[in-house]
Amino acid sequence: MATTALVLSILPLCVTWIAGVVMGILYLTGSPKDAPRRGQAVAAIVVAAVWTVACVVGAVLIIATTGPDRDADGTVTSEGTISAFDLQEGDCTTDVPDGTVFRLEVVPCDEPHRGEAFYTADLATGDYPGDDAVLEQSEKRCLDAFEDFVGMTYDESELEFSYLYPLEESWATDRSVTCLIASTDPTTGSAQNAAR
Repeated sequence: MATTALVLSILPLCVTWIAGVVMGILYLTGSPKDAPRRGQAVAAIVVAAVWTVACVVGAVLIIATTGPDRDADGTVTSEGTISAFDLQEGDCTTDVPDGTVFRLEVVPCDEPHRGEAFYTADLATGDYPGDDAVLEQSEKRCLDAFEDFVGMTYDESELEFSYLYPLEESWATDRSVTCLIASTDPTTGSAQNAAR
């Protein structure tokens, strides 16, 4: 059983690692301390643990490297996934964020998109003012910046906006509000100075 456990833990398949660990543990718990293959059982458990760590590290690296390409000015030149905290003015998103968002798909603005970040700012310092106050401050900031970006007032425009805002849980490290032009249908190009 110890040899089988070792072989299973060496194979690069998650299911075999689990089987290798289970068989290794069963062998260790069911055999005398001087059993001849205890080393193989321990090796099976160690090898499976190493494979697991390698896979987790690999997955983290893959997720971390799927971000978009940007040119020297920071403009997105190829699609990718970013943290909501990394969204920059001028970034276009495939969807308009709704609810709690941690990651966003961004694309070059000349490709179909539904959101365009047009303004970012930090809200006032101090203790967390409460959800209603954060929403009110965020909406006011976006509304104030809308006309400068679009070229006409929000009331006159056919465009809508949405925003990402800080939560109480992240207030100590993140007070940023990011405003986005929001489209129900995919659009191409920037809404900057669109005057519509």
